[in-house]
Amino acid sequence: MRRAGRAVDAGAGLPETGYPSDVEVRVPRELLWDYREPPKDALWRLQRIAEWFPAYGRDRETVRQLFERRAELRIPEETRALIELYEEAWRERRP
Repeated sequence: MRRAGRAVDAGAGLPETGYPSDVEVRVPRELLWDYREPPKDALWRLQRIAEWFPAYGRDRETVRQLFERRAELRIPEETRALIELYEEAWRERRP
């Protein structure tokens, strides 16, 4: 993952979780059977990961982005609930 490096005003324009969304989500090779490289589209990347969640995508950053865009993802309600549980657990672990 990499950060785009843009300045963020404290709290202004931040998503629900309070972190900027400019971090590119890495799609595991195992989920790219039909692509040599994943498309640049962040929603495509999150959708592919969400289809395999929680087997893939349990790291803090990926869960955060899945949580932020969960309304846009075509996923079963059970997967949505799991993403919400993982996000809550990561939030509680923050020092």
